[in-house]
Amino acid sequence: MKRIIQLVSAFAIMTFLSTTAISADKEYVEGKNYRLLKKPIPTFLKEGQVGVIWEVFSYSCGHCFNFEPYVKSWLKTKPENVVFEHVPVYWNNPFFATQAKAFYAAKFLKAPAESHDAIFNTIHTAKKQVGSLKDFANIYANYGVDSDKFMAMAESFAVQSRTAFAESVSRDGEVEGTPNIIVNGKYLITGEMAGTNQEMLNIALYLVEKDAK
Repeated sequence: MKRIIQLVSAFAIMTFLSTTAISADKEYVEGKNYRLLKKPIPTFLKEGQVGVIWEVFSYSCGHCFNFEPYVKSWLKTKPENVVFEHVPVYWNNPFFATQAKAFYAAKFLKAPAESHDAIFNTIHTAKKQVGSLKDFANIYANYGVDSDKFMAMAESFAVQSRTAFAESVSRDGEVEGTPNIIVNGKYLITGEMAGTNQEMLNIALYLVEKDAK
């Protein structure tokens, strides 16, 4: 009986190691786990950078709120030569335009990283409405961002340029939901394609490495 248990245990360990090895070398399939965009989006990588990953998100999206902890954890281990950017979704709607303006205004004014989480938490944890630029300004003010400067920056040419970029990413990236990930301006990954939040990031890094080869 003892011998049988030892054999079963050894088989279980071998099966686990085999499964782990397969997982580490996992191949993802175009059309199933990701798809090519019809129109590539310029990425303008700098020297030394091997790939760029955009997460197209919305502060009002519950899935984006749930995805954020995975992103934060992944950023601690991602390769330094892989660029990651949040890109606010910009559909033809004033609601999303306001979110995009607020996001980039805060970025240009170097709002602390915690303010990004604060926006999510205000909407999804505290269940408060954040719909106007003034609503965003009130939250950023808690993190040292001057409200008058924020409101002015939100209507600036610099922010208009960035929201135009967000609009082109949303449109040419064929984004129909959030969060979506776009890799190197040519691959689209959705939550449905990936299956889990972690797999979205795994596939993204796989595609960066695939192109780098």
